[in-house]
Amino acid sequence: MTSLMGTTIQRVAMLFFYVGLSSAFSPHPAQSYPIYAPGTMYIYDSALVLDDGYQLSVQGILAGIIFMVVGLLLWLRGFDYGRTIQHFTTGFTTFGLIAWVMLANFEPAATYGVNRWTIYLIVPTCIGFLGGLFIWGCDHLAVYLSLLGAQGGIAIGLWVLGWRSGLSITSTWGQAVLLSILAGFGFIWGACHPIGSMMGSSFAGAYLLFIGLDFFFHTGFTYCAMTTLDANKNHSK
Repeated sequence: MTSLMGTTIQRVAMLFFYVGLSSAFSPHPAQSYPIYAPGTMYIYDSALVLDDGYQLSVQGILAGIIFMVVGLLLWLRGFDYGRTIQHFTTGFTTFGLIAWVMLANFEPAATYGVNRWTIYLIVPTCIGFLGGLFIWGCDHLAVYLSLLGAQGGIAIGLWVLGWRSGLSITSTWGQAVLLSILAGFGFIWGACHPIGSMMGSSFAGAYLLFIGLDFFFHTGFTYCAMTTLDANKNHSK
């Protein structure tokens, strides 16, 4: 019964994936040559959907690949591909997210300099790697399952907030309350029942996969996560 429920949840997450992916494949002409700038290199991509001046950087390509790989590992967790990868992936996403949120919210008005995008890539990746090792070495299974449930709750909350242009809830406090409730519920449910961690893993994996794809197709899917988790007044909304 648990296996059947896990497969059903994964199929629901797959539907969630295909609905969002369907908006990413509209043709759009663009230039194809790179632009070199201090600290990075931008590449024009003909697959971009929104014509708003967005430029894909090398750091963006690497981040997109990381998001897609980690998202797939979480999404396919129900197939039980090994304790080491499961635990490491969970810790990587948890601590990597915390590191990115802290970097974004505490960035000074002068920014992090010409290597800003490299810092945003390297620091969360390194912190996530250390967090993955920590969770992998943790003997308390409830911690790992709770984190999966919490990640799913955050993913569902961000998905709900993105239902409308300009976010479903415009109040900062309202957004924080929604995400806190869903994350807390997922944390407790993941520790108490296997379905909670399965659902959390499926939704978190699908959401991260979307984020990774949006680095390349730029449909605006990342707008919700960026504006909700980044409250830095120095950053334009």
